[in-house]
Amino acid sequence: MPPGKTRTLLLLGSNIEPARHIRRARGILIVQYLIEATSKVYDGPAVGDLDGPRFQNQAIVLRGDEPVEELRTAFRKVEEDLGRVRTENVNGPRTIDIDVLARIDEAGAVTPEVPVSPDLLRFHHVVLPVLEILPNLVVPGDGRTVEEIARDLGPPPRDFRSLP
Repeated sequence: MPPGKTRTLLLLGSNIEPARHIRRARGILIVQYLIEATSKVYDGPAVGDLDGPRFQNQAIVLRGDEPVEELRTAFRKVEEDLGRVRTENVNGPRTIDIDVLARIDEAGAVTPEVPVSPDLLRFHHVVLPVLEILPNLVVPGDGRTVEEIARDLGPPPRDFRSLP
């Protein structure tokens, strides 16, 4: 079966054994989906839980026409298989988080099917990984490209860095 024309932009995140869990999640996704692009892994302070362990994040683009709800169900299963426990603290520690940031059509435009995550407009840990793989993606409702958003956010915190 030929690959689909739709792309799905994901952000993987972890702050419990992050290198191990991001690697394992990516390995599961590689087996199940066609991965078109991956960013470097970024390491930075927790957002929303300032005393929490540092997070690592990586952006990934999958190619395929699966319905987004089917993807979210599959991603939730990966999270559970890797030991993710959801608590009332939405910013609390986690083994793995797989967020759908956007769906992109064959022309490169974000589809209305998935509202773009507002975190893409606010946080370095989301913007910088996406910048590596989709710098010219235009965010609907905002009108800026990811590159422009990154520029407008200014420099990341000093203790935020990409990993080799």
